[in-house]
Amino acid sequence: MNIFFSEAPPDYATYTFPYAVYAVLTPGDTPSEVYARGFLPYSDHRRIPPGVRMCYLARSVRVDTSRFSLTSENRRIRKKTEPLDLRYELVDKADISPEEMTPLIEAYTRVRMPGVMPPERLKYIYDFDWFNRVAVFRSQNRPVGYVWLVDRPDMRHYWFAFFQPDLIRTGLGKRMMETLISDAAERHIPHVYLGTCYGPKALYKVRDFRGVEYFDGNGWTSDLNRLKARCKGEENSGADEFKLHPRYFISASKGSDL
Repeated sequence: MNIFFSEAPPDYATYTFPYAVYAVLTPGDTPSEVYARGFLPYSDHRRIPPGVRMCYLARSVRVDTSRFSLTSENRRIRKKTEPLDLRYELVDKADISPEEMTPLIEAYTRVRMPGVMPPERLKYIYDFDWFNRVAVFRSQNRPVGYVWLVDRPDMRHYWFAFFQPDLIRTGLGKRMMETLISDAAERHIPHVYLGTCYGPKALYKVRDFRGVEYFDGNGWTSDLNRLKARCKGEENSGADEFKLHPRYFISASKGSDL
């Protein structure tokens, strides 16, 4: 990876001068190494030259499948979705055509992601080298959901999920995520990455699953109380984490070479 920093707006009131961190992928970079360092695939096609693949550093979450087991919420959603009689299969990307998925994906994005997922962006994501498998969910033998995965023996990224908009209230979205985490645990895939975790609406990823950890900029941690506080805005002073908890970071850096 070739890492670079992009300057973000400063906040002189708190003496904070932030930089966003990006990485241009190079031959030999593997998904497991890149994800383990806290990076996620960058998919804003409008700002990337053709042929370039990039990642961004963010507060992402993953499930350590060795610590995963069903929660009461998982069981509640399983019971709630029983009438759907769900079945799923993992299909290589090459074995399912984009045209087959398009009607459902367009219906979902029109309702849940208006203006966010134009066809050009979908194509960019679809063509991303690491995206290699699709989880197809069926109810009564008709497709009701697709999940685009980066799927390897040593990691899985639950990247983008699309499902029938009229089934949103059934709990299908949560069931799809739990199903693919459970599937990974059964296959002894060590980690399932669930994307970023910012704001209260993302906290279902933390509440619903056991074995969750998150990347705090320095490494992976299971201190979920800190994560919940950040997401809920309880520490929303405008300052960065070091200014809020200096001892934590100074202690963590002891013995490091600068």
